[in-house]
Amino acid sequence: MAGVKYVDRGFPFYNQDFPDMQSEQVKQPTKKFTDFGLDLGIRVCAPPAWTLASELSEQKRIEFTSQAQSMLDDYNKIKDTNFEFVRLVRVQTYLSIENDHYIQFEAKPSGAADHTLKTFEAAIYEQFYPTPEVFPVTCKLVVPN
Repeated sequence: MAGVKYVDRGFPFYNQDFPDMQSEQVKQPTKKFTDFGLDLGIRVCAPPAWTLASELSEQKRIEFTSQAQSMLDDYNKIKDTNFEFVRLVRVQTYLSIENDHYIQFEAKPSGAADHTLKTFEAAIYEQFYPTPEVFPVTCKLVVPN
């Protein structure tokens, strides 16, 4: 309409005081879902234990070593470093429809002595359906030792 000024004050009544209205503290409900007989089945569980490389089957040790070397090569390209894979340390697997694996391994700077080992952790995602595949997720330097 001509001559009418609209003022945008945000959401109506949001920051307005109403002097004739009594204000009371709002009490938050203290009931839980289980008080009504509902159990949502949500549990927080501890992460799975780490499996040492020496406890893995030969086939799994070879697979995880290959994945760790591949992830370290990618890390070297991205970070412009030159680490050499030394050994697989341990693996942690989260089992589900697809598996998430965390691989801890040691590497050393190229040409350095073995006492300069650095600990790395790589994460890979293993898919079984529709075709079995393994996807690299991340690789990071965990402990610079």
